Amino acid sequence: MRANLLESTRFNFFMLRIQKCLLKEIMQIQIENINFILDKKLFWAKLNRKSAHCWGFFRNKSLLFFYPLKKMREVLTIEVGQAGIQLGNAIWEQYCAEHGIDNSGKRKENVAKMIPSKCSFEETGSGQFVPRNLAVEVRVTCILLASGQFDLEPNVIDVKNGPFAAMFHPEFLVHSKEDAANNFARGHYTIGKQIIDKVNDRLRKLVDNCDNVMGFVIGHSVGGGTGSGLGALILERLTVDYRKKPKLGFEIYPSPNLSACVVERYNSLLATHWLLDHTEVSLLLDNKAIYGICQKQLRIAKPDVNNLNRLISKVISSMTASLRFSGELNVDLNEFQTNLVPFPRLHFMTTGMSPIIPKADTGTAPNDVQKITDDYFKPANWFMKFTEFDPAEDKYMAISLNY
Repeated sequence: MRANLLESTRFNFFMLRIQKCLLKEIMQIQIENINFILDKKLFWAKLNRKSAHCWGFFRNKSLLFFYPLKKMREVLTIEVGQAGIQLGNAIWEQYCAEHGIDNSGKRKENVAKMIPSKCSFEETGSGQFVPRNLAVEVRVTCILLASGQFDLEPNVIDVKNGPFAAMFHPEFLVHSKEDAANNFARGHYTIGKQIIDKVNDRLRKLVDNCDNVMGFVIGHSVGGGTGSGLGALILERLTVDYRKKPKLGFEIYPSPNLSACVVERYNSLLATHWLLDHTEVSLLLDNKAIYGICQKQLRIAKPDVNNLNRLISKVISSMTASLRFSGELNVDLNEFQTNLVPFPRLHFMTTGMSPIIPKADTGTAPNDVQKITDDYFKPANWFMKFTEFDPAEDKYMAISLNY
C-alpha cells in the first residue's frame, strides 16, 4: 500500500490518496505523526501535535477528503434564584428540541447522531445526555450545565419534580434552607456566604468533567434577593477562580407589571454595581418590554412567567447557536466581548428578535431578509424599554445580527 499525503494551504484541507489497497472495515494508518482511523463510510483523524479533530467521507475506495475542525469547547450554564431557574427550564426545553433530546436525556430515534451536543450536554456511558448546568436557589436549587442554577429558598421551583427531572444530575441542584427575603444583603453576605463553598465545589466538578471550558453563561434576576445578592457573589468568585474565562450574563430587570416587592429597584442597583466588574458582556432583559411584546405582538391577553421565559429562551438559543453547533464561521464567548464591547465597563447590551408572530400566523410570516432586518430595528421588537432613544436619529456603537 502506498499512501501519499498532500497538504493544501490554500484550501486548508488535506487529501489522503490510498492506491492499490483493500480497505477493511477499520484500518489505522500513521503518516507523519498523524493517526487515521478509517472505515468504509466515515473516518476521523487526530493530529497528535495540535489535537485537532478531522472528519470526512470515503469515496470511490481510493480517495478520502478530510479537514480539521474546531474542537467543540464546553459552556457551563449557571442559573441563580427563582427567575434564573424558571428561565433555565425554558432554555433547556429549547436546547433539547434543537439537539433532538427527549425529557429523559436520551437521543430521539429519528434524529441524526451527527448533531453535536458536547458544548451543552455531557454524554454518559449509557447514552444519556446530562446538561452541563448548575442551578442554585436559596429556597432550594442548583444546576450547572456548562450551566448552573442557584437559589436560596426551598419553595421555589423543584427541578427534581419537573418534566426534565430525569435529565439533570441531582448533585448539581444546590439549595439552602433559608429564604433570602428579597434582600440583596441577605443573599450576598448572610445566606450566600453559607452556600458559596458548596456552589464552588459543584462548579469545580462540572469544570473537571470538561475538556476545555469556553466560559460561563449566567441567568438570573437582579430584583430578587437570591438573583441579585447570591448572583453577584457567584460572579465575584468566578472572576477570582476562573479569571480568563469570559462570563456572559442574562440579567432580568424588574417592572411594575410583574413586581414582587418594593425593594426590587434597590436590589437591581446594588447588583448592577457588581456586574460592572465581574461580567464581560451583560444582556439586559426588561420584564416590562417583554410583557408588552407578549400582549401586542403575540396577542396574549394575560402573559405569565412561562410566556416571557419561552420568548427569552429563543433569543438565548439564537445567540448560543454558533457555540453549540459546528460550522465554518463559529464564534466563542470571547468574540462577543471583542466585537461588541468598546470599553471594559461599558458592556451592557440590549437585544431583540424579529419576526415575532403568533403561532396562528406562522403561515403568513415574512420571509424577506430585508423586512426581517428592518423590523428588528423597531423598538417594539426589543427586550428593553428606553425613555429617550430614537433609532432613526441616534447611533449604535456596535451591532451583532444573528440570522
